[in-house]
Amino acid sequence: MIHNFSKVDNNIYRGSAPSVEDVIVLNKKYGINKIISLDFESGKRINRICKLLHIKHINLPINGDKKSLLKFLNHDIKDLLENNKPSYIHCLHGKDRTGLAVALY
Repeated sequence: MIHNFSKVDNNIYRGSAPSVEDVIVLNKKYGINKIISLDFESGKRINRICKLLHIKHINLPINGDKKSLLKFLNHDIKDLLENNKPSYIHCLHGKDRTGLAVALY
């Protein structure tokens, strides 16, 4: 079950780290073509299912250190979320890091 799941706009969704089963639902029910993982470990867990479903998966962790935050901020957030949409962005709990990304969007 995805906690803090919500629709940001017509093509962008956000929430907590999805399970393998959640990724299947995101793809089949919401047409998700891209998942951006802001948490490395949860992103690693879904990498294989993303490949099997032909979902573009970007593991771009923000670990609470300056280096990972700057790496994230070097991306064009709008392009990151809108290119190859619909997209789903998440961190472990779907609150702080995900909220930052959506606020920047």
